[in-house]
Order: sequence, then structure tokens, then C-alpha cells
Amino acid sequence: MKCSRAKPSKTSLTVAAVVAAAAMAVCQWGFAQAPPGWPTPPAPPSLTSETGTATCPSTGCDIPGLTVPNGLTMCTAGPNTTLWPGTDVHDSTVFNRATQLCNYQALVPSGNGLAGTAINQSGIAPATWVYGPDQDLTAAQLAAPFWNPVQTSMAAGLPIYGTRVSTGTGYCSVAAYVAQKNDFTWVDERFSPLENSETWAFWANNAAVNGIGQPAPCALTNTMGIAGGVAARGVEGSSLDEREAQHDADGGAILFIRPVQSVRDAQEAIFWNFYPPFGHRSQGNTNGGGATSAPSAAGSYRDSFDRNAVVFAEIYNVAGAQAASGIAALDGIDGVYLDAENLAFQSGGGWFYERLVSAVTAAVQANSKYLCTANRAVTPNTMTCTLQTKLGAADIPNREWPLRRLDANGKPYVAKTFAANANAANREE
Repeated sequence: MKCSRAKPSKTSLTVAAVVAAAAMAVCQWGFAQAPPGWPTPPAPPSLTSETGTATCPSTGCDIPGLTVPNGLTMCTAGPNTTLWPGTDVHDSTVFNRATQLCNYQALVPSGNGLAGTAINQSGIAPATWVYGPDQDLTAAQLAAPFWNPVQTSMAAGLPIYGTRVSTGTGYCSVAAYVAQKNDFTWVDERFSPLENSETWAFWANNAAVNGIGQPAPCALTNTMGIAGGVAARGVEGSSLDEREAQHDADGGAILFIRPVQSVRDAQEAIFWNFYPPFGHRSQGNTNGGGATSAPSAAGSYRDSFDRNAVVFAEIYNVAGAQAASGIAALDGIDGVYLDAENLAFQSGGGWFYERLVSAVTAAVQANSKYLCTANRAVTPNTMTCTLQTKLGAADIPNREWPLRRLDANGKPYVAKTFAANANAANREE
């Protein structure tokens, strides 16, 4: 049976009225009861979690080595007396990296469900590896302002605004930072012809790429988030793999929009876009944009990157909407970009689309994350992102943002609760 909103002709109005009254009870989402004498229709699928008998969807089950941070900071008991069990490697007052050893434990430490399990005597195992202190931020660096203006606004729960870049020649016209109007730009590498070879050129030189492929300066400073400086550099990618994530970040991006269809997809985005210990981005630094934007007070680019980076999960189809609750719950996903144009196309439009929008919006709100939408009616397109939890004046001073990462002690930040909406814990599906 097909459902239709077509207006009936006058000659069929009487019959149509009877049929429509019965059909409406079957066609509308959420109706659990059929008219008398009709078979009970199946319940609509849940959109709050991934369902089915498979362990996880085909979009990510076979990713090798995909792990979430284990949060371990303490050396554990080892096979000989040269080790230092119970010592926090991130506390320089008790741990001396020059004389003390760690990661030579013989048993899996307690607290992860595998206590007492024997492992390789060398202690090399992702589940038990205690990440070292080289990239720790000091207390002063943690208290320093963000060098990404998007993080600055998000810490206060303010709306953030961005502008799309779809041509190399158009960069200078939208590159300038304007507080609460143009906080970031996003290079569309998914739906425009742009790719890293062009993006790197205008980011590195703070310039537009002219008609013969040469950069033309934008007359802006290379510092993000100040008057006369550039907006935070963002990019919308078309894949989740290491190559795209590495090239975008190395090129100078600090805001990443990634298309996801599952919790596993979102975990992969986190996996490749953040530096260790939170993610697994490789050592590559940046070709110009980010390095000069990291003031010394905030720590080096490498050390402060995870604290300043922003990742938005782009939900654009039914599978993504189904997994929205789990996606929004992940630490490392700062917000969800609701790609309305594609979601309407993928869902069939109308009430079907509206059902998905409601599910995604509710998932984002329940996890106190940002919801982003694009305005396709203006040129260039713009994006608006708003926090889906209203903050009171007393909430803002206590708000810890980002709601993720490891602090100077190697321990995860503790998520705060606002307006009865708790930021759900990271989970793996």
C-alpha cells in the first residue's frame, strides 16, 4: 500500500474520504493501532540506537585497531623491583622519566574487566598502555584562552557561525573573522571541486588562489579569532580515512565536519582527527595556519591541538539518524551537523524527513551538544550552530569545555550537567 498526500478529485471525494480515514492510521509514523478488522502494522523502527543482529554496521566493523582512550595514568606492578607501581606518570613530583620505568606490567590492571589476565611481559598492549607525559599541558596552559575562536564561543555556550568555501578564488571574501557572525569557514571538499592541493595553498599563504593557480594575499593576519585575523579554518570531508584526516589537519584545519552513518563511523572520525592519547593522528604538524595561531601561553601547536580542535558529525541519511543518540553521546563529537538537504533526499521528504529531524534533534539535546544547520538559500552558504541546552548565568563559569580530552594529569575531563541533560559517557558499539 502506498501513502499519498494527493488531493482527491470531486468525483472520488466520498470514496476517498473513507479510504483516507483508514489509510491515515496506517501511513502515519507512530500509530500503533490499525482500524478495526485490519492487521496490526509493524511498529516503526527505533531511531535512538542501532538495531539488528549484526555486532555493528558494515560501515566500520572491520576497522583494525580502532580503540578509545583507556584513561590509564598509573604504572602497575611488574615482574621486577626496577618498576614503580602505583606512580602517576603525569605527576612530575613523583615520577622521573629519566630513572623510572613504566609499561612493563605483567598483568592487565584492575578496573577494565580484564583484571589478572596475563599479557606479554613487555607490556605492549593498547588496553594497558600508560601514555607518557611529553604532551602534557601545565595548569597555566590549561587555563589559557583557546586559540580556536569556535572553542571560545562554545565554552560560553554561545551560537557559532560559519561560511562555506567552494572555490579557491572565493576564500578571501569570507576568510575574515567576525565575532558572532563568521567564527569559522568550512572548505567543502565533499560537494565542491576543491581538494587539499588547492586548500593548502590558500591556507598556507592566507590567500585566494587566482586564475593561474598563484596565491593572491587576503590582507589578513594569520592569527585566528582577532580583528583583522582569519576565521577558524574548517573543512567538510567526504571520507573518514587517515589520509583525508591527516591532510586536512596538516593543511591547517582546526574544525572538521565528517559524514557518519553509525557510532563506529563517529569513533573513526575521532580516531584519526585527534592526536594521542585521545586519537591517533600522526606526528604531522601544520603547513602554516595553525602553528602561528597557537600562542605560547596555551602550549605548542602539538600539545594544545586536542584542546582546540572541533569535530562535527554530519548526519545525512536514515542510518545516521538511527544512530544519532550514540553518535551525539561520544566524547570528541562536539556537535552534529544536520545535513537537511541530503536527509530530505535520502528519507523521501515530507513527514518521513521530519521524523528523522526530530530524532536527531532530540539526541543532540539529550547530550548537551551543538546542532548545526546550513542555509543553502544564500551565497555563499552559511552554517549556524547552537547549543541544544540553555545555560544559566551560573552554569557558564563552571562549564568545562571541551567535554573530553585528557588534562595535565592525564585524566579525562569531567562532563558537567546542565538543565538536567547529562553528557552521556563514551561508549563503543
